[in-house]
Amino acid sequence: MLDLRYEERFYFSGIVDCGSHNDDFGDNYGVSISNNGVSKALLMYFADYGKFPAASGPGEIMIGGAALEWGGEFIDGDYIYMKVLPRENKIGASPYCYKVDDNTNPKKYALFTMLENTVDSECHLSGEVGAYSCGNAGDKYCFSYVSPNTSLSSDGTLQ
Repeated sequence: MLDLRYEERFYFSGIVDCGSHNDDFGDNYGVSISNNGVSKALLMYFADYGKFPAASGPGEIMIGGAALEWGGEFIDGDYIYMKVLPRENKIGASPYCYKVDDNTNPKKYALFTMLENTVDSECHLSGEVGAYSCGNAGDKYCFSYVSPNTSLSSDGTLQ
């Protein structure tokens, strides 16, 4: 069972609609999505339904068979899990990507992005591209955040 008290951090590169702020190290690194962010919203959804939302082929969160756009609202019926999902604003950058272990009854998830600072110790590269694959577009990513009950293989497959 998931520990819903677990606090996660997921760093997104670029600027999102809600602005950016300094991280713990004082650098304007991007947007830190912590206990008010995507991972928290996904855990709240899990608490309500006993599973995570499904993932679309391109890597969007799916609610009721419809893909949620990055930059849009994470809403299910009348309940808003997150008013504004972050989105990648860097021209030419791959959109954020969400994947689950099983679209029928998802119990694990991973969120992916490509950090602008590829020399960051948490940016996992394979040559000059991201080591992780997500979505059906073949996009590559170097940073991930996963649900507390899983880990990733070196190519981004949920364990």
